Formats: sequence, C-alpha cells, structure tokens
Amino acid sequence: MNTTFKMLWFEDELAWYNMETFQIKKILKEHYLQPLITHKRGDDFDIKELTGNTYDLILMDFKLADGITGDSIVSAIRQNNVLTDILFYSSDEKGMLNAVREKMPEIDGIYLTKRDYTFFTEKVKKLIDKIVKRSEDVINLRGFVLDNASDFE
Repeated sequence: MNTTFKMLWFEDELAWYNMETFQIKKILKEHYLQPLITHKRGDDFDIKELTGNTYDLILMDFKLADGITGDSIVSAIRQNNVLTDILFYSSDEKGMLNAVREKMPEIDGIYLTKRDYTFFTEKVKKLIDKIVKRSEDVINLRGFVLDNASDFE
C-alpha cells in the first residue's frame, strides 16, 4: 500500500472530466490518498503504459475521440493480462451493454454504470472504498509502515 492512488481515465469530454475529477479528488482525500490521475482521450492509447499493472483503477468512457470505443481498449487491456478494476460508463447505455455482450468473455471483470453525475460518482466512490479496504490488510499495512519508517530514517 502507498499514499498515492493511481488512476487511468479515458474521457474525451473535458468539461465532464474536470467536474468529476474534482469529486473524485474529494473522495480520495477522505482516505488520505494523493490522486495521480492520468487522462487519455482514447486516440492516445498505448498498451505499453499498462503492462506493469501500476494503476489502482481505470475509468473508461464508451464513446471516445475519433470514433474509438472503450470496449476495444478494454479488450486490449484484458488480452494483455492487466487485471486492474475498470469502471465502464456511457450515456449510450444500450450501445455500451451491446458492445460488452459481444466481447464476452474477452471483456470480463468490469463494472458498469451510467454517465450520470449521481450514479457515476457513487460507483467510483464504492470502487475506491473497495480498493482501499483490500489494501488495508494487516500484511499490507505492515509493509506500508516499514517502507515509510525506512524513508524517515
């Protein structure tokens, strides 16, 4: 466990991204975590950035820049054995669900939500809470304490 929460976010609408980033930072602050959010538009996707499994959470919009869809990116992520939690969202809920159905079981282990301020923020909060709780295992906390203690010395 460390004090930085690394998130990769695929979103092409800057206004939505900015507004929700503010909300997510507030959620992370409740857990005393420093956000490190990498923003992508979809057309700048490079699987090499993900092969180290360094992100805690991936947020994926369905319809991205230049006609790219999030299901193709999620598929590439899973094909490269990256098992990071992914929240897949869209205002085109039917299109997103159809795309996911077509790519099953290739796309698995994802969470789905609507592109709606209330639903989206609440789902992100629940995922962050789950990830933090998982990392608060005694063994992880012992490593965290020892790591930070050696930094202070």
